[in-house]
Amino acid sequence: RMLSLWAQDLKVISYRCTATATAELPEVGGPGPIPVDVEAGKTYYWCTCGRSAKQPFCDGSHKGTSFNPMVWKAEKSETKYFCACKATKNAPFCDGTHAKEDVIKRYNTQLLKANSELRDEVAALKEQLAKQKV
Repeated sequence: RMLSLWAQDLKVISYRCTATATAELPEVGGPGPIPVDVEAGKTYYWCTCGRSAKQPFCDGSHKGTSFNPMVWKAEKSETKYFCACKATKNAPFCDGTHAKEDVIKRYNTQLLKANSELRDEVAALKEQLAKQKV
């Protein structure tokens, strides 16, 4: 599945990750709201699991979990700020919950785990490359 990490400039970097969301809590899909120019009459499928690589929208990464996307239809064309932390009380929109300590801790834990997995993957690739040169 894909985990989207947000760099300081908020560009998305996606890569394979083996971490899984718990049934109780979704993964944090990003550190803050995601502005989207929505179109009147269009239906959107907001990711509720936090696993989607197409945040804030669903890409099917919830398969095999208890999560399902939230269906939302735009009444008018405008910019909406969708929640990425998945802890909002105003789904699918941001309510500032991403700034709470528990959400920040969950996100940081995800980033640390993903960083460790990526570091291990790079080390394994370097080892394979070294063996090929011998």
